[in-house]
Amino acid sequence: EMADDVKNKSEAFWNAYRVDTLTEKDKKTYVVIDSIGKESKLDGALNLLMGLRSGKISGKVLTIDLDRFVDVNRYEGLRLGAGLHTSDQLLNWLSVGGYAAYGFKDKAMKYGGDALFKLPHHPETSLRIEYSKDVIESGSTYFMSDRKPTGTEINRAFLVNTMDGIEKKQASLNFRVLQYLKTTVFLNQQSRSSKNEYRFQKIENGTPVFSNLYQFTEAGLALKFAFREKFAKIADQEFSMGSTYPILWAQVTKGINGFLGGTYTYTRYDVKLEKSFTISTTGKALVQFSAGYVDGHLPYTLLYAGKGSYKQNPGNNYFQLSAGNSFETMRFNEFLSNRYASLFCAYHFERYFYMTKYSKPRLVLIHNMGWGALNNSRAHVNVPVRTMEKGYYESGIVIKDMLNTKIVKLGLGAFYRYGPYANARFKDNFALKLSMVLSDLIQNFH
Repeated sequence: EMADDVKNKSEAFWNAYRVDTLTEKDKKTYVVIDSIGKESKLDGALNLLMGLRSGKISGKVLTIDLDRFVDVNRYEGLRLGAGLHTSDQLLNWLSVGGYAAYGFKDKAMKYGGDALFKLPHHPETSLRIEYSKDVIESGSTYFMSDRKPTGTEINRAFLVNTMDGIEKKQASLNFRVLQYLKTTVFLNQQSRSSKNEYRFQKIENGTPVFSNLYQFTEAGLALKFAFREKFAKIADQEFSMGSTYPILWAQVTKGINGFLGGTYTYTRYDVKLEKSFTISTTGKALVQFSAGYVDGHLPYTLLYAGKGSYKQNPGNNYFQLSAGNSFETMRFNEFLSNRYASLFCAYHFERYFYMTKYSKPRLVLIHNMGWGALNNSRAHVNVPVRTMEKGYYESGIVIKDMLNTKIVKLGLGAFYRYGPYANARFKDNFALKLSMVLSDLIQNFH
């Protein structure tokens, strides 16, 4: 790393640290290397490459957010948008920007903006103020400082079909404690609305009141602990290389009634743990555990709808899209919980069945299970409500990379649902799915 004032240091300053004199040959070498870089435009090429890798392309004034360009899901259909922020080259302590997008299926605009203030020489200590008016998956869970979905995991976002409207204002302070603990303290105010026929029943002055509009005020603490996490720094961007140790996310969120318009009181606890295991030369096991608990009398939007990824579409139930770290046979919004636990396990064998230029098939074994329970199930009106106190189980097998190109990798998977929540018809417990992994470049435009 180079200090900001490195270009202003005098020759006397550098001579004090040189162990030998700088010869004419040395000086000419630097000139030649510099001229080659300028002639070949290596700096520009490197910035473009890093931009495509990170999803952001930076210039001297503005940074283009590639991940705001295109999105696709079952609720919005095709979503097109754009995002811009000020560049670090303009101000390295302040970033200001925003985004706008339009969904062609729900025919609605979404937009937002933010300002990020960074502490000089401590880029991981920052204050973010943000506003957004958008949509959010109903009954979903999001962890701050979470990694971007990789592999087939990103595919679940394409399949979501139940969204809530959300208008959110938030201030968050981000910093690192010790070396490996990333910390966020936040305060937000939210207005949410159900976009379907769902209504939530509250008792006010002894009378039932049904509503699809909700006001929340939240304060909370979010942690990410990645022991001995490694990073690679290329140009001015830093990329996580992961950790050989388990990575932990934990959040505590307090809902405050009567403050900034909030009308609900609750405490929510969320945790997620990930670990990969390399087993000799046979392959790698990937394990993700998550759990959550929220008290209080709350509408659907703040509960746990599970992580189903089976698209229920009568007459067209074949060639579904596989999504890692999700329940492959569970329908979207099939279960609802105010406390849950889930475990996703995948074992990727290292050995190929065979190998050609465009085909390198390998075997993946899958086993997933979950549990959940719900208080006040009668408060949720106009939607089916099921719980899974007895445990949900499924297993599957995937042959991945049957087609392996630089743009996309394709395979096939078959999954089976069994146990207390198996469907009555034997064939309805099967899910045949397409395993699709898009290149990093395409994913960064999503």
